[in-house]
Amino acid sequence: MSACRNRGRRRIRKGETEVETARHRILIVDDEVNLLDALSRVFKMEGYEVITSQNALEAIELLKKVQPVSLILSDQKMPGMEGVRFLETVKEISPLSTRVIMTGLQDAALMERSASQAEVFRFLTKPVDLDMLLEVVALGVQRYETLRDGTHED
Repeated sequence: MSACRNRGRRRIRKGETEVETARHRILIVDDEVNLLDALSRVFKMEGYEVITSQNALEAIELLKKVQPVSLILSDQKMPGMEGVRFLETVKEISPLSTRVIMTGLQDAALMERSASQAEVFRFLTKPVDLDMLLEVVALGVQRYETLRDGTHED
């Protein structure tokens, strides 16, 4: 992965994906505090603005107050509300946000449900390879830009 500084903004290039990270906010939701902190540090180092939550209900309230959010990265198994249900709910609040789910389980039915109900962009199995995660987030942010820019065309 190559990265270069450009007027205080970080531009990430991985493969064919290039994203100016400083223009993008990511919401990370996971009840595992250590993982949440580690992911937050990684994405901040990459130049993204990061907001975090340890549960889905708090994340929904955050999302109502903090817009725009380019990408939402959520764990599947959380107390109170599972990740697919959470992402389905936030689809109504922030429809352009790219939604990515992480899980410790390999469950084909869950993947199908995630794709159809919550319009999940990618489904990642834990432990997630860091390079893969960075690439998925860059692609997801690029997708968000495309959707956002498409909604402003006349």
